[in-house]
Amino acid sequence: MPFKNPSLLSRPSTTDAEFDSFKVILRVVIFYALFSALWIPLSDRALAIWVQDASSLTTWQTVKGWLFVFVSALFIAWLLHIEFQRRCRAIPAPAAGERRVQKLNRIYAVLSAVNQIIVRVRDPAEFLPKACRVAVEIGGLRMAWIGLVDPETKAVKPVAHAGVTDGYLEQLNITLDDSSPRGRGPTASALRSGQPVIVDSVADDPRMEPWRDYALRLGYRSIVALPLISGGAVRGVITFYSSEPAFFDAEEVQLLDELAHDVAFALEVAEQERQRAEAERLRYEAEKRLRMAVSAGAIGLWDWDLRTNEVHFSPECKRQLGYADHELANTLEIWRSLLHPDDLARVVATVQTSLTNPWPDYRIEFRLRHKDGSYRWILAQAAVLLDEAGRPYRMLGAHIDVTPHKMQEAELEARVQARTQELEAAMEKAQTAERLKSTFLATVSHELRTPLNAILGFTHVLLQETPGSLNEEQKKQLGIVYESARHLLTLINDVLDISKIEAGQIELKIAPFDIREAVELVLRSVAPMAQRKGVELSAHFGAGVSEVISDRRRVEQILLNLLSNAVKFTERGSVTVYAKLEADFIQIGVQDTGIGIKEEDLGRLFRPFQQLDEGLTRRHEGTGLGLAICANLARLLGGYISVESQWGVGSTFTLHLPMRSPAY
Repeated sequence: MPFKNPSLLSRPSTTDAEFDSFKVILRVVIFYALFSALWIPLSDRALAIWVQDASSLTTWQTVKGWLFVFVSALFIAWLLHIEFQRRCRAIPAPAAGERRVQKLNRIYAVLSAVNQIIVRVRDPAEFLPKACRVAVEIGGLRMAWIGLVDPETKAVKPVAHAGVTDGYLEQLNITLDDSSPRGRGPTASALRSGQPVIVDSVADDPRMEPWRDYALRLGYRSIVALPLISGGAVRGVITFYSSEPAFFDAEEVQLLDELAHDVAFALEVAEQERQRAEAERLRYEAEKRLRMAVSAGAIGLWDWDLRTNEVHFSPECKRQLGYADHELANTLEIWRSLLHPDDLARVVATVQTSLTNPWPDYRIEFRLRHKDGSYRWILAQAAVLLDEAGRPYRMLGAHIDVTPHKMQEAELEARVQARTQELEAAMEKAQTAERLKSTFLATVSHELRTPLNAILGFTHVLLQETPGSLNEEQKKQLGIVYESARHLLTLINDVLDISKIEAGQIELKIAPFDIREAVELVLRSVAPMAQRKGVELSAHFGAGVSEVISDRRRVEQILLNLLSNAVKFTERGSVTVYAKLEADFIQIGVQDTGIGIKEEDLGRLFRPFQQLDEGLTRRHEGTGLGLAICANLARLLGGYISVESQWGVGSTFTLHLPMRSPAY
């Protein structure tokens, strides 16, 4: 819009100025003539009365002349001063109007320059500082700054400024809480209300109390804060500072508010551009990752437009079959012609079913003919897209060459089949061997037990001296024979038991019995051995320990083995048996003060034919089958055996037996 030169506004015309000057001169001449007319006669008359001497009169006439000149000059100066004051009082309104027009012109120039910057520069980090600089340099303002609201913290962060700041922005600490003095300033008020806020006098306005001293020291006298509104929300604020009080009147604020709207619109456009660029970048990154994934995974893509029946196969689809992209046409007929005859009907039926009744997991395997004449196994996965009416209009899918996997599966299946045949043959051999072993063990046990029982019987008779008396040496030798035969019979029984357990031929006889009687019977059995070694035997029964339902013979066999071992490996001290109830189990523990077991040897317990004092240094007889038999019998009865031991202190073996056997 055109503006008149402010210097020409309210200026008088040339004719008026000349006439006004003539009036001033005429006024001065009249007053001077009157003054002279009065001065000359009055001064002569006064001298004639006051001075009588003629010589003195001449001198005073000279003084009177100079005095006339001096008084005339003073009189003329006084007249001109009065005229000057009158003229000054006559022109204040036109001068103020000219100054106001100049100020509006500067604001218009700022608005125009900022709009040009916004058009040329799209980056807020660049155009915001330039807008502040234009306001200071062209608008004649003391300082200008722009702050944006953090959407998370709601704090006002200065992002651009120009002019005299000297650390002022760093100490603002503006809050939007109006209960705080720093939340009632012009900036916070503009942000909350969404309207311009004016401070005509920084020195007097109570809202400036937290910043007044600092602001006055920097020459700030008046302030206007204008909200930056975009999308119906206040995004920030632009604040202007002037070195003149009451600088911002209604017209300036209206222009500056228009400037704030332009800046807010530019920020909104920049944010939309940033979001668009970010979305474009993310889309590009996603496409790039997809291309890399498709390339790395050797995945062929295809797209079938059901409305036009056009189909497109990606170059990878064709490469899987040995073709270049241009060597294979993108048609359904080509695809059907490459299908294996045995797969054609199944695949077509699957596709038709998926189109009439789409499901999310479309997955099928079939064979396609390679360029070299062989067939490749293809895994196809697809999704059917539906229009608003629920009708399929597009099918998207992927092809993966799974031929190597199919070959591996076939090879693995052949190996599994061969291995299965080998295992079946081995199983048959094992079963045959097991039958032979059982027959052998039964025969051997029978053949060995018969003579051993005879040896034990006849030796016992001889030791009883029934046929006749024996000397000490004979008794000693027969005793050795008897113990050796008994040990051999125990070994045979143990071997037979472990064999039956492994073959699953152990027969259990489950029935109720009194566990106290079983424990006491076993204690009486091992009492002679304990007495010979000087080991004290004792038993303790907890409350409620009475009847259990299990195989009494096998339970006594387990306890006898545990007690025999405890006495065997205890040179001095005691062996204690305790029984107590624990939920649905009864715990029967055998605790000794014997040699104990080393921690590294605990893992070897319960293994067949294992003894911890093996080799030439063995001091205790045994087959190494006892604990293995006990562990297996406990398992068959639905329980287990635990052990706690400390080397050189003793051991505790505990039989955990269910109150009712699972086989009952």
